[in-house]
Amino acid sequence: MKVIVLENAYEISKQAAEIFIKQINKDHGSVLGFATGASPVETYKRIIESYENGEVSLKHITTFNLDEYADLDRDNVNSYYYFMKDNLFGKTDVDF
Repeated sequence: MKVIVLENAYEISKQAAEIFIKQINKDHGSVLGFATGASPVETYKRIIESYENGEVSLKHITTFNLDEYADLDRDNVNSYYYFMKDNLFGKTDVDF
């Protein structure tokens, strides 16, 4: 396991985004699990920036959410599907 020690949340989000982007560009068909909540939001913003700058395409990746509520419609604002759509998927070319 590789441990990366960074100074602050900004550096962590930047490094995490770089890891995702590197993996996606290495294997366009990557299967990736994404978390919800406040912690990954800055990482998702950096992925969106890279997408908008033409540095990465999420078009062919497969994604899954690490969590979801049972019996909650995915378009409910409290669902993790909605969260990911609002914070990443709806702002990139990922097929969701």
